[in-house]
Amino acid sequence: MFNSAEEIHQHIGQSMFDALPEQWDKAYCDIGLSRENTCGFMTGTYYIGGEEKFYDVDIIDGVLKDSQGDEAFYALYKMMKKDEADIPWNKARFELVSDGSYDVKTKFDEDYIIYTGLDADNAEFDSLSSDFHLAIESWEGLTDDMACPWEKSSYDKSKFFQSNSDAQQQTESEQAILSSYWQQAGEINETLELSFLNPYLADYPHWHGSTRNIVLVTPPEWENQIVATSGLSSPETPFEVYIETNESIQRFSSSWQMNLIQTIGRIIPNIDNFKERLIKHRFLTLQLDMDGAPSEWSVDHSDGNIGMFIGLDNTHMIDNNLDFLPINVKLMRPAELLYCLDKKAQGREEMAELYKQQGQATLSCLDRASVL
Repeated sequence: MFNSAEEIHQHIGQSMFDALPEQWDKAYCDIGLSRENTCGFMTGTYYIGGEEKFYDVDIIDGVLKDSQGDEAFYALYKMMKKDEADIPWNKARFELVSDGSYDVKTKFDEDYIIYTGLDADNAEFDSLSSDFHLAIESWEGLTDDMACPWEKSSYDKSKFFQSNSDAQQQTESEQAILSSYWQQAGEINETLELSFLNPYLADYPHWHGSTRNIVLVTPPEWENQIVATSGLSSPETPFEVYIETNESIQRFSSSWQMNLIQTIGRIIPNIDNFKERLIKHRFLTLQLDMDGAPSEWSVDHSDGNIGMFIGLDNTHMIDNNLDFLPINVKLMRPAELLYCLDKKAQGREEMAELYKQQGQATLSCLDRASVL
């Protein structure tokens, strides 16, 4: 992908520039490698008028993108290796100035390489404070007054090159199971990983599966596409949520369908017994807080301005005899949401029937008329 250090520098600098606001004086993009081929952290800071602020190189105008910044840094790492056994650095900093000048710094942080080799379930790891974690996962690293639970020069160099093959094989196996859910329904055209390493998603909940992806699926002999979660539920009680759309999705990562599913994926893991509640009540509504939503789809409500109707049956899905539960979420017009909030269970039953009468009940599209 990258043929020279100059290409790498250009890519990182441009990615930073695209993600930064209009006004800034100096910006940094810092990365730490927890393994030779694994990004442990990637953070962005910038300064304006002497004030420090944060940004995410993978967020442009509020939309999640894949800058491939971690790939660029790793390409630089490989380019700097003297031989297979060499570890040229495990932390790097790209400094960009508003006049267009830049500088790249690298260093080997022995404390960080020991830290990333710790077992996350180990008591030694649990004893570390949040300030300790924040400090060591930064370019500066630990300060002199921070006590370490390990001795200097105690790191095992082999751990940095370790591939964790057993764990990787298990993850790939579990991922194959999860992917196969939607492969039963059709062809997976695109996959967007909601990376645990993305600072923008730091408070995003862990899903019960081993992956945290959003997929674009084209079912066979079906004119519409679906945008869905992949990894939301556990293999013991498998379900995924999806939006059905008849619109041509050109830029999947910035599509409104993906943004809705990403937001829903943030909420559902925090709802106790979600699947059981849906089975019991048959239909549910969910409200989302979405910035920049079209006024004709947005309602002024303290619990969220966008309404989603959950649980409509899709005959295509039922007929496929799938071994997981695909749960449809449908974008609601404001009047439809307010009606359901007012009438509660009865209103949801009536709304489901009105959607059915309208045709293509499970479809979400921005030109759909209200059923009320």
